Amino acid sequence: MTMPQWMGLTQFECFPHCSCEVMRAGCIICQPYAFWSSISYLIASIVIFFIVKNRDEELKLWCFSLFIVSIGSFFAHASYTKVAMAMDFASILNLHLLFLMRRWVWKKMPKVSSYLWITLILIVLVAALYFLGRWEQTFVALGIFILGSFELLGRVKIRFDKKNRFFFYCFGLMSVMYGLFLFDSTEWLCSRLIIPPHTLWHIGSGICACLFSQWYFNDREDESSPHHSSPTK
Repeated sequence: MTMPQWMGLTQFECFPHCSCEVMRAGCIICQPYAFWSSISYLIASIVIFFIVKNRDEELKLWCFSLFIVSIGSFFAHASYTKVAMAMDFASILNLHLLFLMRRWVWKKMPKVSSYLWITLILIVLVAALYFLGRWEQTFVALGIFILGSFELLGRVKIRFDKKNRFFFYCFGLMSVMYGLFLFDSTEWLCSRLIIPPHTLWHIGSGICACLFSQWYFNDREDESSPHHSSPTK
């Protein structure tokens, strides 16, 4: 069976029934709702840059990684090609791994630009994810998200109080969004929502990125964080 093409690139094996937003062969923007809602990550990266008080390297890398997510998502939902989907999931994995990699890997590696490390990580992830199917990519992303969450919870004090409210808002919203993400192609969910679930995932996870950033960069209590270091250090 010959797989459909987009600009000479092979489209994903589930095409055209990969999600609730059904695609057509020969499309230029194959999923318009998901394509245009990808701007959520671009908007989030800009909003985060201006709401955070201390604009250090970690913040700039986070905003840059969110920008890469928006580019990957635009490409993926315009084309739904294998290489674009690998880039989309690679950008998501890079975002989930960013803080973990900075603390546990980059410190032990040669001193080069952090942006170069991100580029190298993305290339490796795209090469690995290219050979995986949609569900394999999805569960790898979910697994890395859980791993990154445990690493974060292991080093940051989180109490049920007002100071940490944005963390819990994000955690609750992200749980719902991952549910939409996982069940995006089910008939039961598709028949009950006016807006395609993956579009809601883009909007919700973009909002979550802003909530998380408000907590992580402005509100959290973490003695090792440069955001909470004393001036004498």
